[in-house]
Amino acid sequence: MTVSNTQSMAELKAPRSTVAIVRAFGVPADSVWQAITEPASVGCWFGDLTPALTPGSTARLDFGDGDFFSIADIQVEAPHQVSYTWRFLGIGPINHITWRVVPREGELGCVLTITDIEPGRTYEEAVNLREGWGDFAYRLEQYVHHKQYARYDWRRDIDASIELADQPEQLAQTLFRSDQQAAWLAFVDLNAAAGDTATLRDPDHEDAIETTDLDWLSPTRVRFNLRRPTWLQATTCELEIKSYRDGSLLTVSHGGWEHISENGDVQRMERKRFCTAWINALQQARELVAAQYAQA
Repeated sequence: MTVSNTQSMAELKAPRSTVAIVRAFGVPADSVWQAITEPASVGCWFGDLTPALTPGSTARLDFGDGDFFSIADIQVEAPHQVSYTWRFLGIGPINHITWRVVPREGELGCVLTITDIEPGRTYEEAVNLREGWGDFAYRLEQYVHHKQYARYDWRRDIDASIELADQPEQLAQTLFRSDQQAAWLAFVDLNAAAGDTATLRDPDHEDAIETTDLDWLSPTRVRFNLRRPTWLQATTCELEIKSYRDGSLLTVSHGGWEHISENGDVQRMERKRFCTAWINALQQARELVAAQYAQA
């Protein structure tokens, strides 16, 4: 995203906790309600919802490529409003999601408002999230108006994050220390000098993973490539520890899956495999940090 003359970096970093999307539909409110709450309908435009949204229970919205949301705190006021909290990949910050369907008076149709609240989100993150919700709203429109299957096939990037209870510089001294990295990041070698190549063996696979083109952008941010011998090209990764509310977020971005093979199924399955690996790594990072501070 490009910063305009009237939009400073301070504004981009400023919190924008609430993102709201409003869409009008030319179908009865019951049709939209069904599309956002019933698993069979949700699966046609959004993701695989299991089980149905029931107050007092939990659920999961799965996209089939490794991405999913874990859902809790479900509240249902049929047939007009459903709300819940969710965590991306089960480990991300908590978002409060509300879907509200209001029939139009005196005419066919209804208005849907989607609200997504996360304290601590920046303006830039809010802009990107609004674009994402806009895409999902468009897919919902295609489904309810035209009964078209409207889900995307799979996402080409992995983005994951987990909250940690300390400041970035202190966390980097723990997580990025050469004698601590293997405790949470078994399939990446951050000990090589910039430009060096390091080969590690993935515990779950027989072939090795190469870490190449390591570039420390700051003490809390590192960029590198990962590649298996069977891939046509390397994938690109970035790890960063950044300030978030009273603590930090440990984040990973990992892309380039569409270039590792000419087979789309291989691309998706490798992405899914590494998505699980990153979830486990971030959880282990949190456990390592907790153990370090328990000893202090």
